[in-house]
Amino acid sequence: KISDQKRNQKMSNVNVNTGSQVKHLSTSQANKSLGSGSHSHSMFEEGENPIIVPGNLQIHPPQVTFADMTTDLKDLAFELGENAFRLLAKGEKKSFREMAEYIKKEFEKRNKGTWHVIVGKQFGSFVTFEAHTMIMFWLNHIGFMIWKHS
Repeated sequence: KISDQKRNQKMSNVNVNTGSQVKHLSTSQANKSLGSGSHSHSMFEEGENPIIVPGNLQIHPPQVTFADMTTDLKDLAFELGENAFRLLAKGEKKSFREMAEYIKKEFEKRNKGTWHVIVGKQFGSFVTFEAHTMIMFWLNHIGFMIWKHS
């Protein structure tokens, strides 16, 4: 028997593909969102400055390809993504998996529920998530997909 909480819980599905297979966006939307196929120099708002990390690596402002997330959670996702990127640049994280683990643990410390995180350069997905708890964004050439599903 399904509990009332589960029955009333709003769930959403989304098909998110990265790289050249962005199928949920039109070509013009994808080009605008992804900066004509490059994640490292998309169009940024005037006045937004990249973040400098060790070795003169610049982290450009996040480029969102899909979002159904509250502003507070988006800000947290961007903050943790940038922190994970810095840790990778410093050598404190050795892989995308370690970056994803860091983000997941931090999300679960600060928010209730079970959070899932994928970090990488190319991946496809089809996931179920709770309403207002999913985002897919890029920092330079690295994609971050974060969502909640209990």
